[in-house]
Amino acid sequence: MRSLIRSVAAAATFGLVLTGCAVAPYAPAPGQPVAPGQPGAPGQPSESGQPTPSSSASTTPSTSASPGSSEPVQDAYVYFPRASSRGVRLGREVRPVEQDDPLVGALEAMIAGPLDPDYTTRWDADTTVNEVTTSGGVTTVDLSADARDGGGMSVQQAAAQADQLVWTVTEFVGAETKVMLTIDGTPAGRLWGAVTWDEPRARDIDPLGARVLVSVDTPTEGARVSSPVVITGDAAAHEANVPWRVLDAAGAVVADGFTATDAPIEFAPYRIEVTLPPGEYTIEVREDDISDGEGFRPDIDTRRFVVEG
Repeated sequence: MRSLIRSVAAAATFGLVLTGCAVAPYAPAPGQPVAPGQPGAPGQPSESGQPTPSSSASTTPSTSASPGSSEPVQDAYVYFPRASSRGVRLGREVRPVEQDDPLVGALEAMIAGPLDPDYTTRWDADTTVNEVTTSGGVTTVDLSADARDGGGMSVQQAAAQADQLVWTVTEFVGAETKVMLTIDGTPAGRLWGAVTWDEPRARDIDPLGARVLVSVDTPTEGARVSSPVVITGDAAAHEANVPWRVLDAAGAVVADGFTATDAPIEFAPYRIEVTLPPGEYTIEVREDDISDGEGFRPDIDTRRFVVEG
């Protein structure tokens, strides 16, 4: 992110040190995902000058292995519905998936459910991913019959669940690719008593109408990190301004300020760096309220994390 950050430290009692008044070019912390549009992100040149494997996914390989497995993993964006003042929208989490079949891993994480308690999922936990294939600009996801469960949704909830699958899949195969859902090899048809999926579906043409307007990608929910803490995500922000604050375990504000994305009114990455003593914290990043309380309640995304000594 360019040098647009201005930050204000709070609670001098804690001896907090904020950095960001003059920020170097965007560089993720080790082990954190590379934000879309940044060097090393899929579709962007890596430090070696070569493009990463996918021209449209928003994930970057990791050199670590998943717990209890020797398989290398990479980070993936997985989408989940969440309530907002504008209705049900999609938020996202960064989740580790095995590199040998990352799209299937992302779908399995989507079905299993979110880490963030503000997000939801209505997929039946017994649903299995039978097969994923791509041909002629269409990716077909074949799920087990358990995917039909989850009735009682409103039309808006059911539409968000369909969008959830489309957005998660197209992070890997490209935003222009359409997604077809089949159940045990046949078109899904009527689902959850509210939507019909009998032909390939595309992403919402306007991401501002599908996603919450601010997302925290790292730290992930419940992560244990060291200080200084690097907070990354993306936002579609008015005038590119993104207010943020850090709360301690008692709910007191211990640091706050503004950061900036590199483009207004479209999804673009941001980065915050803050020095914190050991303890439990919540980062809260919000949409800038230009209506002064007269319009929609601003979108907010949070993550809880622990700073280790």
